[in-house]
Amino acid sequence: ASDVYKRQVKERLPEKDGYYFVTDGDVIEKVYFFERWNKFASTRDYPHLFYDEGVIKAWFPIPSFDEILKNNNKK
Repeated sequence: ASDVYKRQVKERLPEKDGYYFVTDGDVIEKVYFFERWNKFASTRDYPHLFYDEGVIKAWFPIPSFDEILKNNNKK
């Protein structure tokens, strides 16, 4: 992959470790993101089965319970 492509993908990655919803355009799954390697894996547990570069088309952070409560109280 070109340097421009790699830079664009990196800019779109999450900023911290954690669980995220991801999609390849067809299926939505809950996966774990490792900031150390800038990669998504099916689980946080070892062995890490990382997704290939370019497979994940979009990701969305899973809000904490506290964030959900805070947002619900605003309404």
